[in-house]
Amino acid sequence: MQLSELHIDGFGVFADKHITGFRPGINVIYGSNEFGKTTLLAFIRRMLFGFPPGNEKSNPYPSLSGNAYGGQMICEVQSGERITVARSTGRKGGEVTVTTESGEVKGYEELERILGHTSKRFYENVYAISLDELQQIETLQGEDVKHRIYGAGLGLGNVSLTEIKKEFSDQSDKLYKARGSTQKIPQVYNEIRELERNIRQMQQELADYDEKVRQRDNLTAEEEELGKRLRELYAKQRSLQNKSKLFSPYIDLTEAQTELAKLEEVPDFPEDALTHLKSKKEKFSSLEEEIEGVERELKDEERKRDNITYNQELLEKESAIVSLQKSSDAYKDASTNIIETIRKRDETQQSIEKDIAQIGPEWTEERARQFNMTHGDNDTIGQYRSKLDNVATNVQNARNKLDVHREQKLANSSKGIEGPVLYRFILYFMSILGLAGTVLGGVSAQWAVASISAIIMVTGALAIITLWKGKKPVVKDRMGEELEVRLNQAESEHRNLEQEWHNFLRDKGFDENLSPQGTVELMRSIRDIQSRLSSLNDLNSQIQKMQNTLDQGKRLHDEVGPCLHENLGNDIAGNIEIFVQRLNEAKDAKRDKEQAEEKLAELKSNLEDLTEKRDRIQRGLQQYISYMGAVDEDDFRHKYEICKKRKELRQREEEAKRIIQSTVGSGGDYDSFIQSISAANPENIDLELHQVNEEVESRENDRKQKNQDIGNLNNEIERLSSNEELLKKQGELEERKQQLHEYSRQWIRAQIPLFTIEKAIAKYENTRQPSVIKSAEGAFRDITAQLYSGIIKPIDSDELRIRDNWDAIKGVAEMSRGTKEQLYLAMRLGLIEEYERRSEPMPVVIDDVLVNFDDKRGLLAAGALQKFSQGRQVIVLTCHSNILDSYRKLGANEVVLE
Repeated sequence: MQLSELHIDGFGVFADKHITGFRPGINVIYGSNEFGKTTLLAFIRRMLFGFPPGNEKSNPYPSLSGNAYGGQMICEVQSGERITVARSTGRKGGEVTVTTESGEVKGYEELERILGHTSKRFYENVYAISLDELQQIETLQGEDVKHRIYGAGLGLGNVSLTEIKKEFSDQSDKLYKARGSTQKIPQVYNEIRELERNIRQMQQELADYDEKVRQRDNLTAEEEELGKRLRELYAKQRSLQNKSKLFSPYIDLTEAQTELAKLEEVPDFPEDALTHLKSKKEKFSSLEEEIEGVERELKDEERKRDNITYNQELLEKESAIVSLQKSSDAYKDASTNIIETIRKRDETQQSIEKDIAQIGPEWTEERARQFNMTHGDNDTIGQYRSKLDNVATNVQNARNKLDVHREQKLANSSKGIEGPVLYRFILYFMSILGLAGTVLGGVSAQWAVASISAIIMVTGALAIITLWKGKKPVVKDRMGEELEVRLNQAESEHRNLEQEWHNFLRDKGFDENLSPQGTVELMRSIRDIQSRLSSLNDLNSQIQKMQNTLDQGKRLHDEVGPCLHENLGNDIAGNIEIFVQRLNEAKDAKRDKEQAEEKLAELKSNLEDLTEKRDRIQRGLQQYISYMGAVDEDDFRHKYEICKKRKELRQREEEAKRIIQSTVGSGGDYDSFIQSISAANPENIDLELHQVNEEVESRENDRKQKNQDIGNLNNEIERLSSNEELLKKQGELEERKQQLHEYSRQWIRAQIPLFTIEKAIAKYENTRQPSVIKSAEGAFRDITAQLYSGIIKPIDSDELRIRDNWDAIKGVAEMSRGTKEQLYLAMRLGLIEEYERRSEPMPVVIDDVLVNFDDKRGLLAAGALQKFSQGRQVIVLTCHSNILDSYRKLGANEVVLE
């Protein structure tokens, strides 16, 4: 795909800009700083791949002129068909249309198909680059770009030699690594040494078995005697602990039983009986107070209701007052602004009529309204303007050349003999030669020679005389005739183009004598008139709306006024506020009266409910006192206190009994414990318990030590008496030796392919570089004047290296800034060549990437780009005149932005 034309509706500093003149090969666009080359690069990128979303931090290049955002690109695809790509504001990168020569309109999918589904990142990092992208190697390390640069790899399809190397290296490192201790081989070796040490120790300890058995048996007998004595002490300890712990519950038990025997028998009162009685009395008193309060509030509400009055007639006009209130602001604005708006309308009407009259007598307001000039007509006028200027220039140039030729011809003519100088010399020579021949022929008697010489002399003399008398020989002026033909052709072309222009004006209804610039000015005047005609319609609509508002407000005011029974002035806007205020007052009064009536009904109903509830509570209170066997409230409280005391004592008795039974048990055990503790003394119990505890602690420590010693002896005896442990250790030793042997074989099997892979990698780096690298090497050699012979892409790294003519290898970090940029430029050229073997070519756009090259390499780089552009289109943007001169010397096409 190659770019033919650009039309920018609005993008950054560009507005309504039409750029033509793009050709295959190198195209150069030159301009000073800030003329818009970076903006133009961004426009081409985004026309092809979409505008950035609003949340992206990149410069959106908004239309500074206010024109519609976006534009069009006219391109020629590889098949020779011309298409128009248009993009405007919209979702997902903007609305896209692709229009073919047949007029068929397609969308984003067609553009993506033409671009070969190339990603935006790939195009911006490879095809359309500025100095920023050129200086960053990271732009060539994205997955999309790396796939195209290094996709060939080793020619192994999906198999990666680097991954195979890593796999064998990982296998080897898991088995053995120098100075490593956690790998399998050193681990097994350490285990073998530990097993050999354990086996030697076990073989030395078998002689201690008999002595340890005798010691264990003696300790076991002693431990059994200690156990028997401890069981006796534990039984005595528990009995004394129970008596000490339960003496206090025993005292509580006997005291509760004694007090219960002294109290009289009463009915069983509920625990909350007194609270229930108190609650009923509080409810009765509360209801009495509440009834008195409701009766006072009822009287106050009746007085308040009787004092409320309101204007019912005004309430019936509520809808009219609401309408007046809603239109109050509009009424004020209308009464304030209508006169000014009428004045503005009249002025606008007069200015429109004046401007229409200046356009021409045949123009009317209706014709100005109906006038329409398309975007294509604007382009046609611009084209006529350019063509007319060109043919006028051609006519003037042809006329100037003809005049110069004629002046030169006149200057070369002589005063006597006006023939050409060559003719004069020939005639003089003939006359002198004839005279000499005649004299010599006569002297030597050679009459034939004398005769011929005399004829030549006479002929020359006659010709000279003729020239002196003004009879000039006719010499045909071929150059003058050709210049006259060119002038006639240029004048004819100018007349024909002027006739076409007059026909165009006649078809559009314009004066045929208008120039293109005059036509543009006329169209601008008509569009201004159309804009003011639209404003005039708006003003008429506003005036009509204001008048309707005033009439509606006056009608409603006259309808409501008599209901107010007040003296009102002529200020309708002020009266509306009074209407609203009085209406609100009437509504508030009516609402207050209705609320008072509702509250009165509610209070009366509440009073009846409270009275009934009070009587019901009073009856229930007396029934409750009688039900509990009491005569009155005081008798009720007395019997309640006795019942409460009995419950507390019974609960105390039961709790003490429960505590004792939970420890000693029930039935006979409980009775025996009560009998024994009744004769006991707390001081004697504590003294005896202390003595028993000390003996228990001493004997438990002895028993614990003996059990520990027995356990140790049993472990030693079991270990010494078991030959299986020794055999097991010896079997493990043999297994570890076999395992060490197998791991060593595995390590050797991993090391052999690693050595082979290293050799293969070295060979690959010298003989099997990717095809993109091969393509880039030629351009890099041309740019560096053959100083560097090759580019190397290591298999295990993304960093490029270069080889000079002395076979020395350099990394990117060792290169100068300019050489780095030359390498990255060559890589992009190679990538484009490789990519376009299978895809549609796209325009290559380069924004000032040669600024860091020296003069020699800058010229060589321009030559490499010229060679690269054969069969492609390269667009160079620059603000440096020396770079422009370099491209001019190579015959690049210069595109001028007007």
